[in-house]
Amino acid sequence: MKRKQRSHPPAKVVRELEIIRELRAVLAEKLISPEAAAPFIGVSSREVRRWADGVSVPTIKSRGLIIQGIKKIKKVL
Repeated sequence: MKRKQRSHPPAKVVRELEIIRELRAVLAEKLISPEAAAPFIGVSSREVRRWADGVSVPTIKSRGLIIQGIKKIKKVL
C-alpha cells in the first residue's frame, strides 16, 4: 500500500514558521538585535538569536512568550 504524501505541512509547523517570521520582521522593522529583544520576550538573547537564525524551534511555551514579546516591542519602540 502506498503512503499518501502530504501536500501541505502540518498546521503546527506553519504556525511556528509564522511566529519566527513575525519575530524576524519586528527585529528588522524596529532595528533591534536579538539581545535587545530578549528582555521583552523573557528569554535569553542566545535563545532569541537561535530562533531568528533558524537553529532551533521555540517550544509551545516559548511561542506564547514570543507573541507577548512582539506586542511589547511594538508598543514600546
